[in-house]
Amino acid sequence: MNPLLANRIIESDYFQSLQSMTTYHEVVDEIYHKCKNVEPWSPGTQRLPSTAFCLLTKLLTLRLTTKMMQGMLSHRDSPYIRAIGFLYIRVATEPKNIWNWFEEYIADEEEFAPTADPELKMTIGKWCTKILTDMSYYNTMLPRIPVPVERKIKAYLILFEDEQRRAGDNMTFVSELVSGLEVRAIYGDEDNDPAWYPAVVNEVVPPEEGRSSWPSVVVTFPEYGNQECLPLGKIEIPESITSGGGGG
Repeated sequence: MNPLLANRIIESDYFQSLQSMTTYHEVVDEIYHKCKNVEPWSPGTQRLPSTAFCLLTKLLTLRLTTKMMQGMLSHRDSPYIRAIGFLYIRVATEPKNIWNWFEEYIADEEEFAPTADPELKMTIGKWCTKILTDMSYYNTMLPRIPVPVERKIKAYLILFEDEQRRAGDNMTFVSELVSGLEVRAIYGDEDNDPAWYPAVVNEVVPPEEGRSSWPSVVVTFPEYGNQECLPLGKIEIPESITSGGGGG
């Protein structure tokens, strides 16, 4: 975190008032009740740290577990709980692991106002892309991502755009994605770059209301035996179906 901002946070009365909070749940409740934006500075000033960044710093002192971070990123009660969770990962996680946390949320369609202007809204997904690709963050600087990792993230974002286009095309044929259908699907992990593999459809999962336009598809990769729930855009439907003019 920017040293000037960090010092102002530690010296602030509000951050000092958080000393009595000793649990993750207390801080999450405080975010729910107090956060209306995720700017680093209080509106109209670069002298007073924001509520959001004071609470982010408090979370950094608690050292969240993987389960706690997952809980924040998928929280249903407030987009600001989610946003501070993403900022926690952006600030505290080893750069090479950041994409693994962000990937499934790049298409997230929940809207919120990241700044003090409630009219300036963007989706969680677009805001996540912003904090991944731009170190400059509302008059402060986020930690630098090493160039090799930055290039990899930008490549993943290009692939994501392709997946979004493919998801739109696949929606025409989603009713054809029945259990047992052989398809191709993209799989990648921290040790392997994304690539196409033969897969078998298990089921189609409806989109999460308010967060996605597309369903997900649970597939099994016979070559490895693992089962994954993938975005619709990571599925390639057989040409025998797509050339037939559409699903039923």
